[in-house]
Amino acid sequence: MEHMTQTAQNVQQVTQTAQLTQLKTTETLNLLDSLELTILEKSFSVCKIKDTSDVNFMHPFVFLSKTDEEISLVCESEHVPSNVIVAEPDWRAFRIAGTLDFSLVGVVASITSVLAKASISVFVISTYNTDYVFLKSYDFERAVSLIRNV
Repeated sequence: MEHMTQTAQNVQQVTQTAQLTQLKTTETLNLLDSLELTILEKSFSVCKIKDTSDVNFMHPFVFLSKTDEEISLVCESEHVPSNVIVAEPDWRAFRIAGTLDFSLVGVVASITSVLAKASISVFVISTYNTDYVFLKSYDFERAVSLIRNV
């Protein structure tokens, strides 16, 4: 009798997990349907820089982060500063159009989960207004197509 009860509980847990997975998948698809992507027609580089002295903040796309270990910069490839330590070129990007409310949950996850299933790596930068998704140039068109056709 105890074995039957345990089996019934296991079946119930599996059923609940499957229902939750289906619900999460549906929520992801609905969220992706509501997002508008803006393609940035630029080529970007992800850089590690010595300092910010050669960074031109007048360019339209300058993403800078500083930690106790490094200073990272993402900028248009044509504007990589001269004091770069290392730069990885050939990134393309899109942003989520509009301003995203901080209470929104799962925006980046809905995009990255679709791309992860296709083995496409991403680099994401979040700003106050929105999220920017960077992909290697060779994956970009396929990635955008996957997101738009979910």
